[in-house]
Amino acid sequence: MNIDHVLVFEQRNWIKSYIDFNIQQRQKATMDFAKGFWKLMNNSVFGKFMENLLNRVDIKLAQTEKKSRKLLASPRLKDFKIFNNDLVAFNLRKKYVYLNRPFYVDATILEISKNILTSFYYNYIKRKYADNVRLLFIDTDSLTLLVHTRDFYEDMRSKLKTHFDTSDYPPDHFLHDQTNKKVLGKFKDELQDVPILEFVGLRSKCYSILTEIEEKKQPRACHNRERERELGL
Repeated sequence: MNIDHVLVFEQRNWIKSYIDFNIQQRQKATMDFAKGFWKLMNNSVFGKFMENLLNRVDIKLAQTEKKSRKLLASPRLKDFKIFNNDLVAFNLRKKYVYLNRPFYVDATILEISKNILTSFYYNYIKRKYADNVRLLFIDTDSLTLLVHTRDFYEDMRSKLKTHFDTSDYPPDHFLHDQTNKKVLGKFKDELQDVPILEFVGLRSKCYSILTEIEEKKQPRACHNRERERELGL
């Protein structure tokens, strides 16, 4: 057996300080804008790590017939748009694509996220409620559950600091606690103690949640007919 290439690398927490800094700033933030900004600072980096560079294009503008004919003859041409008699935009495939995004970082982040989520569900929720819990839908970092219990909020109290971030609960709520504020790996109640009255889930990214206060709809992956018939959008 011949070995042509060998990859050698050193593992280290090369982005930890950046992530920790953004988390600390988000914990200190008091305005929604600041909280969202520091969250975006981490999420946008994740997005760039997984960016598909094959989707990038070259846009060329032509104002003369000569240049337009040249671009029309290009084997890289995807499509074009005529704005007026003096301006045409040509959409071309990239001539060179450098695949320099670390996809393995995203794969690792997603695997860690899934591990935390499944561990929480099977090692805590499922063990505690057994057949009295039903998983309605699951996302990369969130889940919606139907739980049959006397008082779920009272159940949370025993494992509050182990699993939950209740810093967004009203200050006078008996579960309000700042200990796990914006701590990674802790679960928060997105509805902040507002009970869910009705849930309709059609597929991933296509659901509706009705509460005592409002109706939250996520129609991102729904077809137009499904939006109108099932979700009323």
